[in-house]
Amino acid sequence: MHGLVFALVFSLTLLCAVGVARADWFSEAALDGVYDNNLSRAVDKSDRKGDFAFAPRISLGQYDQLTDTLGFSLITDIGSGIYTRYDGLDYVNAGLTASLKYKYGLGAYAPWLKGYGTVKYFSYNESMRDGALFSAGVLAGKKIRERMDLQIGYEHENLDARNALFDRKSHAATIKAGFLLTESAQLTLGYAVKRGDVAVYAPADEDTVFSADTFHTPMEIYRVRATTRTISVGLNKTLDSRWWACFSADFSSVRGGGKSYPDTLLKASVRYSY
Repeated sequence: MHGLVFALVFSLTLLCAVGVARADWFSEAALDGVYDNNLSRAVDKSDRKGDFAFAPRISLGQYDQLTDTLGFSLITDIGSGIYTRYDGLDYVNAGLTASLKYKYGLGAYAPWLKGYGTVKYFSYNESMRDGALFSAGVLAGKKIRERMDLQIGYEHENLDARNALFDRKSHAATIKAGFLLTESAQLTLGYAVKRGDVAVYAPADEDTVFSADTFHTPMEIYRVRATTRTISVGLNKTLDSRWWACFSADFSSVRGGGKSYPDTLLKASVRYSY
């Protein structure tokens, strides 16, 4: 918890310290409802543990237009996850994200390039999961038709957890297309390939070296190097100038160590900007 408090204070201090007269401030509050049908990343269907979580968060940021084509943003956020069954997974986090976006020309059809970096600290009910997350990536995008845009990206992620079983290093490549269905509704389709560490669970036995009762039954935890392929579908609906709703589904195939760990993630969000 001390690491979380430090992360939040540091984020707010840095955000205020770099504030400049030309910067535009913005803020957002959101509430996500998330269902994951294989939190345990288990192979056998009988061992897959699903649960629903409420995930509120708030963020505060500033955007500075450095030149006609270059913009800088800095965002600090704090959030939490509250599970209905497996409270060991409950968490709070605080983080800071900085990004630099360059637009190659003027107008809606000009391509753009964005680089970003994030640092975030997580504190869980199960303290063995606590840790600092560092990620950095690059995104490139372009509007290719009046109602269609395309975006590709790469991200590197490194999670340094209290228990090494939950350490995570990964690389991911993504592609996403957005389709404007109406003036207030957008459909998004995405595909991602991620290579990295995954914590998976199996029923504990007499030879188990390390187990936990995260899912209300002793299960062995081990880390595997896996490839995750995810197909995403989303719908974003603007309700008015400050409110919008988002619905998404991620269908993942996680393969590592010669085994497969299928996973489906469903999310509904309500957001308010002020």
